[in-house]
Amino acid sequence: MLGAFSYLETVIYNMEELSTSELITAVVIHFILPVLGIVYYTILLKNMKKANIQNPPVIALFLAFFVYGGLFMIILTTLFWYWSAMASLGLIFILFVAPFIMLGLTIYYLLKRNVSNYHKLTFYLASLYIPIIAIFYLVIQNWNLL
Repeated sequence: MLGAFSYLETVIYNMEELSTSELITAVVIHFILPVLGIVYYTILLKNMKKANIQNPPVIALFLAFFVYGGLFMIILTTLFWYWSAMASLGLIFILFVAPFIMLGLTIYYLLKRNVSNYHKLTFYLASLYIPIIAIFYLVIQNWNLL
């Protein structure tokens, strides 16, 4: 327990060294962005329920929000924050795990995309992910960030 307390003191000490703009950047990237994603996802769920959509893509949209939110956080971390081990794990997930998830969703929703606009949204989010990742990777290579 003593080690955890010491670690907490170190974190608090390091946070005191952050400038106001750095603190705002950290809060926006690591708190406000995820909260906005959850709020928007919840609004979509309520709209799907209100529209009485048959077999709504609840889990698929959650996965799409999770993946795109992770991608957005990696981009913002790369541009405006400090790289960390957690950012590295997120990048590994975004580049090597998420494409298979999104490919599976693309295949699954290929024939179901005409059921509703939410199914179509899920299909397009999933099918555009791999090209977006390819562009993201090429941009990173050109900036020599990787």
